[in-house]
Amino acid sequence: MLISCSKSHDLDIDKITSISVTHLGDKDILNDLIEFGSGTPELSNTKEWLRRNKDGWESYLVTEPAGKLLISGHGFRLNIGESWVIMIFIDDEGESHQLTKTISPVEFNYLDKSKTY
Repeated sequence: MLISCSKSHDLDIDKITSISVTHLGDKDILNDLIEFGSGTPELSNTKEWLRRNKDGWESYLVTEPAGKLLISGHGFRLNIGESWVIMIFIDDEGESHQLTKTISPVEFNYLDKSKTY
């Protein structure tokens, strides 16, 4: 029997004051890079998503695949695919972690209403 241990991220969400969002096109070509700072709904929604999704992660020990959307901010990066997200973050001790979780394809639609992830 396989037993999976669910993990939590300990990202200090209050330290995130801005995010960069990159949409990836065909063949992993960067289509655009957009910055969202303090007071923007995109930053607020991302921080709220991180709070709601603190738990339920699994360790991810292989090279991350190319997603459709990248979000990066203070000490973290989210690589978002069709039905998954991979989080890479640095903890308070400076150690890097790579976690994954299954998501609904619409969870990040707030970043671009014309795209589905």
